[in-house]
This record gives sequence, structure tokens and C-alpha cells, in this order.
Amino acid sequence: MIELIVRGNAGNQFFEYAFARFLIKKRNVDDELIINYYGNYNCITKTNYPRILEGLFCVKSKTINKGLGFRYLYRRIYNKFEIFFFNPINYDRLAKIGFYNYPNDKKCDFISTKNTIILRGNYEFCDYADFVREELLSELIPKKTLSNEVNKIISLMKNKNSICVSIRVWPKEQVSNRRKQMSPELYKKMFAILKEKISAENLVVFISSNNMNWVYENFSINDNNVIYDNEDFDIYDKLAIMTSCKNFILSNSTFSWWGAYLAQYHDKKAVLPFCPDLGIFQRKTVPKGFKPENWIFVNQDNGDILI
Repeated sequence: MIELIVRGNAGNQFFEYAFARFLIKKRNVDDELIINYYGNYNCITKTNYPRILEGLFCVKSKTINKGLGFRYLYRRIYNKFEIFFFNPINYDRLAKIGFYNYPNDKKCDFISTKNTIILRGNYEFCDYADFVREELLSELIPKKTLSNEVNKIISLMKNKNSICVSIRVWPKEQVSNRRKQMSPELYKKMFAILKEKISAENLVVFISSNNMNWVYENFSINDNNVIYDNEDFDIYDKLAIMTSCKNFILSNSTFSWWGAYLAQYHDKKAVLPFCPDLGIFQRKTVPKGFKPENWIFVNQDNGDILI
């Protein structure tokens, strides 16, 4: 049995699920996956993060929201001895007894043979996802029946030369030197870089954001072939539309990374910011599904292409 203690929002949950899926395949045993949402709390909004994985076709799994018994004891110990748990010397030692607690900058190559495994961490390395990509393509898809409007957009994205522009607007409390708010000028420069790489024929653009007011004020495109995110679209609608696109402008958001990663167009291209201190955006590894020349990093400060 593998118990995944979920942390963070959609993109974070996808990386955590991908690592759990990686372990299941590596262990090659009939593991049941328990997805535990207990304590997945957003300190900024003072609310629980949404339980995104529940709405997807995840492998033999069940979701729980429990913090009693062993989990309660573990959390008390964890809070009291947090320095021990986050000591790099102890990451592999803990994994050997079935407790995985690796941070973003530490890869895990140890496969525990314990009957019960507990996972806590972000695991933002595309290697894990690449190892189980075929499984993820069939599992990280919405269970819900999509509306006619969403299906119409999906069809358009698949049949046209489509670009998905993902714009993430961070609350002031979350902006720092580590996670910067990408400027309108940076998005425009990235958009111009991508347009030079693709044909202008049959171009259609889908702009997705968590703050459409910011988009209307800062990133308007004077073109009739632009479809803007709809406030009625939920996370599953957005995921379905994003993954149907052929080319991508990524924000410094893990959800935008997954939108591009799960897209299956054979010659897809992506322009994304290089963020030295931010998980998946601090590594230039080209994920499966992309040709190396089609995975284009730019400097997050000035938009210059990085070689």
C-alpha cells in the first residue's frame, strides 16, 4: 500500500501523483494507492486546497481525509522534529523504512520494499512523469462530462494551429525573489518568440488564467481568433482545453507545465521561463513528448532565449 499525503494545488498534486505512480511501477507489486487530503491547507486563502485528483481517472486508488491514529501521531512527531525530517542525511534513511520526504531539489532513486509506503513531498522532476507517461495520459483526464462549449473549443484547438497561453497571477503574499510575478512584457516577448517558430496560418489562441481581469488589462491580443478563459470553466475544463492545444506559453506555474506535458500533438512547442529557485522551472531537462529544439527556456527577467 502506498499512501500519498497530498500537498498544494492542481499542478503540485499531479507531480505527487506521478511519483506515486512511478513507485507503483518500479515496485512491480499490486499496490493500492491511498490519496490522503488531510491537512492540505492554503495559508494564504485560509481554505483547503481542492481535491483535484478525485475528478480524474487515477489508478486503483481511494481518497481519504483522515488525521487520526497513526497519522495523528506521525504529524505530532513531524512537527516536533521537523529539522530531522528535512536533514538531507536522513532522506534516504527515512525512505528505507517506507517514509518518503524528499524536497524539490533532491531526487529519489531508492525504491523501498516495505509493505506500507508513505509519501510526502513535491517530487518536481519530469523523470518520474516520463517513466509512467503512457499511464498518466490515460489517467490524468477528467471524469466529468464536458459541456458543448468546452468540446467546441477542444475541437477548434485540435484542428487549428493553436496556442495555449497560461497566465498565472500570484497573490502579493506569494511573490518573492523565488517566485516572481511574470510581467506583461515578458508574456508578450514569449508570445513573439513562439510565433516565429510556428506557421501563422489558421492560428487560434486560448488564454487561460486565474485572474482574467489582469489579462484584459495587461495582455490583450487584437485578433478575432482569440478565446479567453471563462469564469464558468473549472479546473477540469481548463485541463481538457489546454491539453488539446499544439503550442504553449507557460507561466511559472506547475499546472501550466502539466497542460503542455499532457498534450499529445506530435510537434508541439513550448516557451517557458527559467526560474533558478523554482522546482521544475530550474531544470532544463526536456520532457517526453517534446523535441529538444521545441522546449524553449527564456530568462524570466528579460525574456532572452537561454541556450
